[in-house]
Amino acid sequence: MTRDDSRTFTRRRLLGLLGSAGVASLAGCGGRDTTPTATPEKPGPFKETSDSPDESPKMRDGIGFDRVVNAVDDLGWDPSGEEAIDNSVDQNLREGTLIEVPPGTYRVKRRHDVEGVSRWGIVGIGTNRRAVQFTPPAGRSFRWLMVDGGSDILIKNFTMQQGRKFDRSIGMGFLVDDGLKLYNVEKAGSNPRENSGSGAENGIVVQVTKPDGVAVVDTFVRKGPQDFAHYPGNAITVFTGRGHLGTVYYRNLHIENGGEHGIYASKGQGNVRVEGGLFKNNLGDGVRIAGEGSWVKGATVIIDMDDRTPGNRGNWHQARGIHLQSGEYGYTGGLVEDCTVIAHASPRTEALLKIEHSQGAATVKNCRFFNNTEYRTIVVDKPATGPQRPKKPWEVTFENIEISGRASNTVAMLLEDRPGSKISNVTIDLPGVGVDGIVLNNCEGTVIDNMNVVTGGYPLRVSSNSDGEQCLVTLKNLRRLKSSLLSDTDTEQLASSLSGSTCLGGTDTAKQTFAVIGANDDRLYGTVLDEQ
Repeated sequence: MTRDDSRTFTRRRLLGLLGSAGVASLAGCGGRDTTPTATPEKPGPFKETSDSPDESPKMRDGIGFDRVVNAVDDLGWDPSGEEAIDNSVDQNLREGTLIEVPPGTYRVKRRHDVEGVSRWGIVGIGTNRRAVQFTPPAGRSFRWLMVDGGSDILIKNFTMQQGRKFDRSIGMGFLVDDGLKLYNVEKAGSNPRENSGSGAENGIVVQVTKPDGVAVVDTFVRKGPQDFAHYPGNAITVFTGRGHLGTVYYRNLHIENGGEHGIYASKGQGNVRVEGGLFKNNLGDGVRIAGEGSWVKGATVIIDMDDRTPGNRGNWHQARGIHLQSGEYGYTGGLVEDCTVIAHASPRTEALLKIEHSQGAATVKNCRFFNNTEYRTIVVDKPATGPQRPKKPWEVTFENIEISGRASNTVAMLLEDRPGSKISNVTIDLPGVGVDGIVLNNCEGTVIDNMNVVTGGYPLRVSSNSDGEQCLVTLKNLRRLKSSLLSDTDTEQLASSLSGSTCLGGTDTAKQTFAVIGANDDRLYGTVLDEQ
């Protein structure tokens, strides 16, 4: 990353498909009990632009330009890559100018600051994004475009090429007022670590500085080899930081093998909306967001250490799927919807979905999780008590969730200190040894409606440290609770009258852990594990 600079981001200031045969995602949330065998179906692609022709020769993707120039014919850019284009870039990135770039390789040697300029753009006019490539010199890392202010900016259809030697890095940064459109761009080649001879640079940084401003990033690709360093020794791939006030849409991204996160975008005050896309084998989080107005919809996240990008260096030491976290800002709200998260084999994983202690309320619905590891599938942390304590409300909502796989010695869904949460239409099929299903700690007043849970351990475990007579959990419309491995010998009845709403706990049963082993038509049975 670029270091201290008044117009760039530093780590201190801003603090970041299935390739193997026989492994695939879940395609629905309808209670299927079989191992998935097909590529995940993802909503999208998400689109904003119209397919209708431009209104005039100077209109491109809804932006009107005063002039459209050809980079080679009009500006003299060298498509062979021998002569650098930097002086011409400085002279011609001005208001109202669109630069169309013919196929070729173009050499850039330094960063270009574009301050307060509106209605400009750089568009490759090749048949695909690889036809136009911008490449830096060996031994250098920089943002070749660093935009501060302005609106109506079009960046489209080219590749930032880093080569195969881990000896250079290139990216772009956009701090815009409104109207950024970044379409079909790739950061290709090998990615060095920060303490290498060249350093390392982010893929793209996007922040909208006006509350009513909007930026759209549609199809950004980064999937080349990575020299993995221990956190935080790599550049963040896609970043939106604290200065973000507006709304940014990240649509149809393919971020794979990132040295530090796929998307890190959880601490700005504005909205971050991730729609579609594939995030695979990234160190850290596949996607990180937080707060009301932000969401992840239709994304697929994969963790599979047996299906890695060839040519990597270093040690890929940990990964998460989707992560809601906002640090000292303590945001509440946020949505994860229609997503598929797969952990096939992992070096270390806190969770496929983690809602951290700095995150308040959140909603997760219509999502599929496939877990073959010893790591937990869903974790909702206890709210922090210090400077990262999130704003209320704190309860979480899970609707139409499916969890399956060959996990062992782990937990499917763990909620800590989230009273009043709502869990509905949940199917869990994790019959492996030592796997507990839904585990609620100090979540009094939580309602579970319509669950179908089969695990190798306890399908439901509920505990509380509080005093008083209240329901630790209310069960409605129970479909199935079953342990595939635990014996029901010497169990006791924990609740009866399962035909309606069933209150577990509530009569001098506080400070106990109820471990449910199964249920039949008229009773819930299991054991009381301990008294605290």
